[in-house]
Amino acid sequence: MAEKKVVWIVGASSGIGEALARKFAKPGYKLALSARRRERLQEMAEVLECETFCFRFDLESDDPAEAFANVKESFGRLDTVMIVAGLSQRSAFLDMSAEVFDRIMRLNFSAQVDLVRAVLPEMVKNGGGQFVVINSLQGHIALPERSAYSASKHASLAFFDSLRLEYKDRGVKVLNVCPAYVNTDFSLRALSGKGEEQTSKDKKHSSGVSPDFVANQISKALNSGEIEIFPGRFKDVIGIYLQRFLPKKLFQRLLSLR
Repeated sequence: MAEKKVVWIVGASSGIGEALARKFAKPGYKLALSARRRERLQEMAEVLECETFCFRFDLESDDPAEAFANVKESFGRLDTVMIVAGLSQRSAFLDMSAEVFDRIMRLNFSAQVDLVRAVLPEMVKNGGGQFVVINSLQGHIALPERSAYSASKHASLAFFDSLRLEYKDRGVKVLNVCPAYVNTDFSLRALSGKGEEQTSKDKKHSSGVSPDFVANQISKALNSGEIEIFPGRFKDVIGIYLQRFLPKKLFQRLLSLR
């Protein structure tokens, strides 16, 4: 009998992370679920139909090597890491404190690098593994009042694209997931320039695709060997294709009209 695949979902307590947990809670899988809210993970685990290990892990501030050790102690191996945790902003650059800017860059980029540094040697040693990274359409298209967020997503995208090329012959795969608007509470946690969270959800997020839609697209992409996908409504993702053909000056003029 083949060994069950171990999937670690970082940021599994809500939104896309929770949808991924439901999607992969099936025969042939074991799930390591981490987030800041361990009690929420325990509630989820009670209804998931697979073996689970739930533990608190804050990607922004906790030690990824210690977190990985917890996964190995529980399941003995790791096949796939899904990085979902992230943070956005709603502020022009000069209205944003350096602390807020650095926090967004930390969670959306450098903390991901630290996590990869912790798990990649073991993947290479064992003959390979899979990273699934929830990036954003803004990893390709920068928007106003998103300078830190767009910069962090561009950096993450470039890092994982490079990682894929460096380690493809060692069995390491990377799927970058660049959604448009998704109907989650992600925009509620977006920070103002002073670090305060929003009090209402963005209209575009409220009318976006469901987290389950994104999870389904990820599952299909993994089965077909894709390296990058753009889940979202056509009118929201068309920009990724327009950007390739329009002069940049014209494309940015169109963005300013949104």
